Amino acid sequence: MKEVQTVTEYAETAGVPQTVMTRHLLEIGDRSRDKEKGLGLVTQKADMNDLRKHRAYVTTLGKSTMNKVINALYSVRRK
Repeated sequence: MKEVQTVTEYAETAGVPQTVMTRHLLEIGDRSRDKEKGLGLVTQKADMNDLRKHRAYVTTLGKSTMNKVINALYSVRRK
């Protein structure tokens, strides 16, 4: 739900190594680490202030999917 963060920031928040988070973002991004089509839920763009860093942005498909998951979890919780 927090977009525009770097791989390092996501990894620290999730408590996983940066390499693991990189793999996760690739799989849910535009293309997988195997260079196959990814899920398209996020896209990564270079940070204009530091081109070594890339920031993740949730796509329209990602926002739609996130809303469906949140609604499903909310409906289960209410039961």
